[in-house]
Amino acid sequence: MKKFILLALLVISVSLSAQNPVFTFYANKIVATDGINSTEENINLKISLNFDKERCVIYSRVTQIIDFTADRSYIDENGYKVIECSATDSNYKKIRFNIYYNAKAGITFFQLIYSDLVYLYICTLDEE
Repeated sequence: MKKFILLALLVISVSLSAQNPVFTFYANKIVATDGINSTEENINLKISLNFDKERCVIYSRVTQIIDFTADRSYIDENGYKVIECSATDSNYKKIRFNIYYNAKAGITFFQLIYSDLVYLYICTLDEE
């Protein structure tokens, strides 16, 4: 039931057809931080998000597959729809995976939280 509500929320938010459960995003920036130091890099990579299969694929130098389960969703104080997830990465490491979406800003953030490092991908949605 929770998965269906989250899927419906995202579909309504981005006004996409339910015929295509895979959402394609393009990351133009990545921010990595270890809690002390932070680096920012301009990038150009594709990210696919499939709620039906509970999978996110990040097409970077090494393709990363994130299998997730949505734990909760809410709207934060900045107007972003937030979906917090438990996840496993391509190397079977348990991580936190968060999705932040703001329709008015036309921007989506994908956050991968490891025990020692956090990656934040800043993306736009491919609406074609």
